[in-house]
Amino acid sequence: MDNKYISERVSSIRQEIEELRNLNEKYRAHNEHAVIEKSAHQNRELRLSQIKQELAIMLKGCGLQLPTP
Repeated sequence: MDNKYISERVSSIRQEIEELRNLNEKYRAHNEHAVIEKSAHQNRELRLSQIKQELAIMLKGCGLQLPTP
């Protein structure tokens, strides 16, 4: 992977994470959720996990690794 691709991909991922966070905040603002809202929330959580995996792969390709929480 070249630096330009990585930079563009990270920028895209940042935007996606921001969108997911905003949607999750709206979800948490309500106490009751329809089935479709719960499903969408689960999909967002899955996507965040996929993003984390993608970033780990990108970092590994650069000889780095994600910090453990």
